[in-house]
This record gives sequence, structure tokens and C-alpha cells, in this order.
Amino acid sequence: MNINGTLIKKRRKSLNITQCQLAKKVACTQPVICQIENGSYDHQISLYVIKNICKILLLDIDKVIENEKKIASYEINSIPFCAALCLPDDIKERLDKYEKDLEDKEDIKYFQIIHAAVQLSKRNFSASVDELQRLNYDFYDKNEISKQKMVIMGMLAINYFAMSKFSIAYQYVVETIEMTKQMSKSDVEDMQFLVLYRELDGICTTLNLMEDSSYLKMISCCAFYRSVVGIENKGIDIDFDKLKQPNGVFEYWKQFLSENNPLSTNDNWTFE
Repeated sequence: MNINGTLIKKRRKSLNITQCQLAKKVACTQPVICQIENGSYDHQISLYVIKNICKILLLDIDKVIENEKKIASYEINSIPFCAALCLPDDIKERLDKYEKDLEDKEDIKYFQIIHAAVQLSKRNFSASVDELQRLNYDFYDKNEISKQKMVIMGMLAINYFAMSKFSIAYQYVVETIEMTKQMSKSDVEDMQFLVLYRELDGICTTLNLMEDSSYLKMISCCAFYRSVVGIENKGIDIDFDKLKQPNGVFEYWKQFLSENNPLSTNDNWTFE
């Protein structure tokens, strides 16, 4: 990976930040910063470290790293699933920018999942279904249990329900919830799935699947609790009045994501 160390050094000095101060913020050592700036670092550098350096120094990562394929892989995989549902235009722009540089099969798979989520958010239900069904049959074994598989099945349920294909939606929502119940708590109690859970809960309520609806509400509350704890630890204020309103949890998070632009302020929206 080719890194423009001169640009990093120039920006660091213009901001009156020492190498030690930058290293502390990035969570590495001062010699590493020195070697990066001088172009003498001979080990594999984590993209996460470079991303943090760019964030702290207000640099465009495209100008710091001269390997478009590595940038594309990092940028696509750092998109939270919830952002694709809440901020489709911003995410679509990001997908278009990096699509041509993706080569790894897993990167392409995640790209397609996020792209299908954008289509769903824009109410292009048929296009979303087409992309999800290709993923469903081409990439996954029918017996596989994973977060990505759960997301695909869940979005298929939402799309088919929106298209008034209720029997197919019923099948997918039941399979999604059964799969979710087999996953670990840490996987399903993830804030980025709150919007997905909200939509699935609406389907369950309409189809009179009250036990499944109760389950979705339970894991949504657990996911939100974990999120609130993480947010409070980061010193961000929570407007609890909004949370008391109908669908307050989900609407608050949708607004919070939009106002705080998760794509540039935080790469990891799963709080412990």
C-alpha cells in the first residue's frame, strides 16, 4: 500500500500536532507515525490506522492512499447497514464511487446487500428483490446461519410485503425470525438492525404474528439499550423525551444517524 507520508506530515505540522499527540489519538506509537511520514514503514499498515489519521488530520483518504482497490474495500465494508436504509442518497453516491474498484468476492457480496437496501429505501421493490434473490441463491447455502443471510431474508420479506405478495412475505418473515433466534445475542442485539426490526415488526403485526412481534420488540429494546450505553459513554446527549413517543426508539435513531452523518464521524456503529 502506497501512502503519501509527506502529505500527512505537512498537515500534521500545519495543525500544530506532534507525532506523539497524533500517535496517542490514533492508538499507535510515535515511531510508527515517524516511519509512515518518512515512507520507511516496512510492515503491513492497518487501513483502520490510516483512516483514523485521515479523520484526525481532516485529510481525504483518496489522497493519502494510492491504492484504489484497498480504499474501495475498506469504504464499502465500513458502511453500516442502517445507513443504507436511512440515508440512501448518500450511500448510493458512495457505492457508485467505489464499485469499479471492487474485486474480492466478499466485498462484492456486501456491496450487493447494501445496494439492495438502498433500492428498498427508495421503494424500488422489484429491483431490490432481483438483487437479493441472486444473493440468496448464488452466494449462500440454504442451511447457513449468519447476519448477512438474516438481512437478506428480512429485506425480501419487507419487499414482498410492500408488493402485496403477502404469502411470500409471510414465509420470509417467519424464516428470518427463526434464523435470528438461532444466532448469538451479540449478533442480533445490534443497533444497526433497528430499522429492519421495525419493518419486520410491522409485518408481523399486520399478519397477526403476535409472538414474533413480541420477540422483535424484545431484541430491539436490547439493541437500543446497548446503543444508549455506548452513546452515553461517548459523551453524547440523549433526548429521552423523543424515546417516549410512538416508535420513538426507531425515529430517534433515524434522525440521530442523519444529523450526525455516521459515514464520516464513526466507522463502527455497533456499541458494546
